[in-house]
Amino acid sequence: MSINQLNLSAFRCHLEADFLFSYHINVITGDNGSGKTSVLEAVHLLSTGKSFRTPNIKKIIHHKESTLSVSARTNNGLQLGLSFNRAGEKRIRINQHNQSQVEAASQLPVVCVDPSSYLFLENN
Repeated sequence: MSINQLNLSAFRCHLEADFLFSYHINVITGDNGSGKTSVLEAVHLLSTGKSFRTPNIKKIIHHKESTLSVSARTNNGLQLGLSFNRAGEKRIRINQHNQSQVEAASQLPVVCVDPSSYLFLENN
């Protein structure tokens, strides 16, 4: 499964942003600080409910807003959505129905590889 469309609202530097993706390879380019990594972080958040950049999700809500939302449509028609507010309330929806984070992760599996990932293999 792949993401065809990603919509961000009040997510870091993206007050409102919509992205359309190809089924094959996508390249995200831009100046430093323009939000490239934030796009990847949004997909990770949608799947896992966690940021790979900060343990405090409230820090990724755009400073002028009270709630962030991330939604995606997949190539097989699945709609996933996540909203999170400054009070710490999280809501996950799949095809317009409330779901658990476990269900979102099973529908949109994500693996994050970072520079320290090799330590897992080296230390075992």
